Amino acid sequence: MRLKVLVAFFLVFALLSVMIPRVQSGVFDPFHTKDEKTAMWKELWSSHPGTEYFSVGKYYDGSEMLMFVAGNRTGGRVLWDAEMHGNEDKGGEILFLLAQWLLESNDSVARSILEQNYVMFLPMVNNQAVRGNNDTSISSFGVDLNRNFEVGWQKSNPADDTYSGQNPLSEPETRVMRSIFAAYQPTFYVNLHCGAGPYAAFYKGGDVALSESVKNRTSQICEESGIVPYRTSSFGSNGYSIGDAAQLGVQSTWLIETVGEATAWRHLPENYDALVNTYYPKCRAIFVAMCELASPTDQAAKVVFINQNPASNLVRSQNNVAVQATVTPSATGIKSVTLHYASNGVDQAEVGMMKIGENVWEGSIPAFSQSTSVKYSIIVEDNGGNIVSSEATIESPSYTVLFDPQTPTPSPVRTVEPSPIPTLRPVQTAPPSSPTNDPTSPPKQEPTSAPLEKTDSSYSLQQIYPVIAVISVALVALSSFLFIRKQKRKA
Repeated sequence: MRLKVLVAFFLVFALLSVMIPRVQSGVFDPFHTKDEKTAMWKELWSSHPGTEYFSVGKYYDGSEMLMFVAGNRTGGRVLWDAEMHGNEDKGGEILFLLAQWLLESNDSVARSILEQNYVMFLPMVNNQAVRGNNDTSISSFGVDLNRNFEVGWQKSNPADDTYSGQNPLSEPETRVMRSIFAAYQPTFYVNLHCGAGPYAAFYKGGDVALSESVKNRTSQICEESGIVPYRTSSFGSNGYSIGDAAQLGVQSTWLIETVGEATAWRHLPENYDALVNTYYPKCRAIFVAMCELASPTDQAAKVVFINQNPASNLVRSQNNVAVQATVTPSATGIKSVTLHYASNGVDQAEVGMMKIGENVWEGSIPAFSQSTSVKYSIIVEDNGGNIVSSEATIESPSYTVLFDPQTPTPSPVRTVEPSPIPTLRPVQTAPPSSPTNDPTSPPKQEPTSAPLEKTDSSYSLQQIYPVIAVISVALVALSSFLFIRKQKRKA
């Protein structure tokens, strides 16, 4: 009898040693990895006519940042993004639920939004699985993109996980976001986060009266639906995206901390249930209110520069300079885009630009053989005969050519090898060492249990689980052999 008990014990132990790593892996379906989410967005958009997605620029690792759009191009424009901090995936999950409802619910409100609005989603401003952009060549954590914008930027310590970068707009992601704000000119912009909430806040440097209207309409929608809305306030910017969005013409800009620190980095079934049943409805109420209040657009063409390569304003002689820009089309469509430049105040020839993305164009300014200052602009002509110059909305960019015949190539621009995409689900990560996004004092946290902490001991246990499983199976086999041998002797 003792031998049977021993066999049963080791059998159960073996099964547990195989199952526990699955429980401890840190991600439960239907939470998703970055790679999975990108595939989900593409599949959702590809299955619905009248929608499109396209690259709006590049991440620091060189991969494409995708924007997903739907609805009426002449309707009121609303832009929502998520995962500006790469490890804050709860915002990204809510954004996908919102997009799924919009395209697949057949809800009368959703249908009305698609008829009356032009909706834009950026699922991942940061494509890394960590808080910063993971550029450890300049800091321990990379650059915190939501501290790298221009309005209110503050110099910080590279050792901090909120490192703001070497200077404002030093990161390609922040420059791409600014190009989107200026070129698409949405009435509303929302930046989703998690960890310092739950709450919603609008930028006090924007149209406060319009933001208050959103707050009031959201309260009405929530009351009609039996939803408790987010606590809502206002604050300023310390290098946040909402500050630059307002600076570039977005009327009402918002930051929403979808969940609090206690659950932000937990990936348990009950956490997903709370996301679906509690926090997503709060966000959807705000989204609906914004779509109702967004102003229709006249669809005038706009031009915004994305970047210049080489990135430095000091360019070595004998080298071409590539220029990229976002050009939003007018209702009639784009006929031509040309790059104009002047050296030392003297106009030079026009350069035709090529379309390299849905709304992205690229051209190259030829090299100069001596020191000179160069300014450039873009002229857009639409099919209706209208002509728009970038000079009408922004100051013409410029750079200086350094005469250096011994250096035929520019000084190397900082580049980073793309991080490999893991094939396995990530291990449960611990919350950041500092509050995620709260620009003032943190609001009261959710009354839930303390956040999970990642310890060296738990990690080492996961590493030896396969060893335990093998040993357990061997013990089961040995015990079975001894049991059979004993039975034969009795016979």
